[in-house]
Amino acid sequence: MSLPEGIYLITNVKARIAVDLEGGAAVQAWEAPTGNKCDITLLNKLWLVKPTQRKDLQTYSICNLRGGIYMSMSLDEEDRTSVEGQRPEASQFGATPETLHQEWQFMKVGDSYRIQNAKAKTSLNLESGKEANGTPIIVWGDSDTTNQLWNLKSYSATYDDILAALQDSPYGMDDFKYSPFNTLYFVVPQSLLEEIWNATALPARPTEGKPRSRTFLGDDYAIGDQFLRTNGLRLISTTVAFKAAVNDWAFYNIKADHFSPLCGVHVGERHTDGEDRAYNWTLSEDRKNVLFFEYNQDVRLENSNVNGQSTTYWSTFFDKPSRRKSNTMPSGV
Repeated sequence: MSLPEGIYLITNVKARIAVDLEGGAAVQAWEAPTGNKCDITLLNKLWLVKPTQRKDLQTYSICNLRGGIYMSMSLDEEDRTSVEGQRPEASQFGATPETLHQEWQFMKVGDSYRIQNAKAKTSLNLESGKEANGTPIIVWGDSDTTNQLWNLKSYSATYDDILAALQDSPYGMDDFKYSPFNTLYFVVPQSLLEEIWNATALPARPTEGKPRSRTFLGDDYAIGDQFLRTNGLRLISTTVAFKAAVNDWAFYNIKADHFSPLCGVHVGERHTDGEDRAYNWTLSEDRKNVLFFEYNQDVRLENSNVNGQSTTYWSTFFDKPSRRKSNTMPSGV
């Protein structure tokens, strides 16, 4: 069974520490994040695993999100050879035999994987099984030790994952617009979303009372520039907004390509008071549920819990929403 293309945290079975890119070149082990607590250094530990174009051998490239460079070993095929980050050596990655030292095979072992270099046939190994931060990642001949076994935790969702979550949502999100520029999405952890929010110039949404007319409304936070709403609603344009901020953050901090950060938008009108409302949304860790969030006075992201019913105008997870009116939904989760 092949490994699905995706963004993964790779942790050692024995030491519970993650494969990390340090200084743009050295591949080492470093403490893995726990729970949903992480900061921007998580990007050093996330890897885009993508099938190559070989037809004779099932191999994968492993590209670091932060550095945009590929896990590789030197042309020396001896044991204890260090693993490092390198630029791809062919414009069409995986097209020539010379790039085999930058390609890897994933061998399923129980619930874990052995990650073997396609050229040397030696496996990714935690040197001496050490549990300290900074332990080198090397390659070694296959063994039965847990030094060579790795767990993979996904931080991505496919278009099909997102579609299924939207269609299964009890909040009437099956009518949505999607622009198919990417089929893979980075599901940004909540603590990183909070960090992105803290770096924006937007104020927190008031927790009491109604927003003032033509100031930062709740939907300004969610939608961003040139937010057009139908049915007599106003055109609202802001210069800084959260969805745009997530895209900008990814552009400047992630050098790997071929995926987008997931930050959805959902727009509706509450039936209880006719108030216009917009939310950002993402997916739960298991990718099965849609999570809405908004911004409180303490500038934290929280799952929204707004009473009443809402008419959905549109829902999207890219930058070109449709303005279609659809189902009735509870506003919040």
